[in-house]
Amino acid sequence: MKLDKRVAGAGKKKSTGNNSQKRRGGSEYDTTLLNHLMENIPDAIYFKDLESRFIAVSKALVQKHGFNNADQILGKTDFDFFSPESANEFFESEQELIRTGVPVINEEECEIWQDGTKTYALGTKMPLKDHNGKIIGTFGISRDITEHKRAEEALHRLAVIVESSHAAILSKPLDGVITSWNKGAEERYGYTAEETIGRHISMLIPPDRVDETVQLLEK
Repeated sequence: MKLDKRVAGAGKKKSTGNNSQKRRGGSEYDTTLLNHLMENIPDAIYFKDLESRFIAVSKALVQKHGFNNADQILGKTDFDFFSPESANEFFESEQELIRTGVPVINEEECEIWQDGTKTYALGTKMPLKDHNGKIIGTFGISRDITEHKRAEEALHRLAVIVESSHAAILSKPLDGVITSWNKGAEERYGYTAEETIGRHISMLIPPDRVDETVQLLEK
């Protein structure tokens, strides 16, 4: 995925020493390094022009879109891949960045594709500048967090079920200290979560059986 030299050199300051150019190979060396990054990093990297058209993309982004090479993406915009709602949201965010020059750091995005598939990404967007400091587009990096979000949503659904259940549900690690307490437990034992969380499970045991319970917990 060779990067256009105009993009590779955008915002790059000219070297004032010949030794530095000889040692590093100048812009050709810098382009080689950037191409290596674009080919191998697992996160999606992209560069866009002022109209939010893709002008350079990483191998990971090509694969994310289900294509075989960058030519299938270059020159296109998010409107060619995502739902109108998602594409417009991304476009407006990039245009605001171009107007203000203020980067967007670690923003969670919900991506709705044209076929209705929903994915999630954590992205950072920056203004792309030429050697004079003029904004000529945007560039960014995006990490897929779909599986993490799905696991998070599943845990949330489970928490709602536990909290609304009339069955007494509580949790404790091996040391016997209560770490969670639902409404069912509150109804059964008469203690609120505030009164139980952080206390030992033995508080629920009849006084004449506390020693027996502690011995079982220690095994």
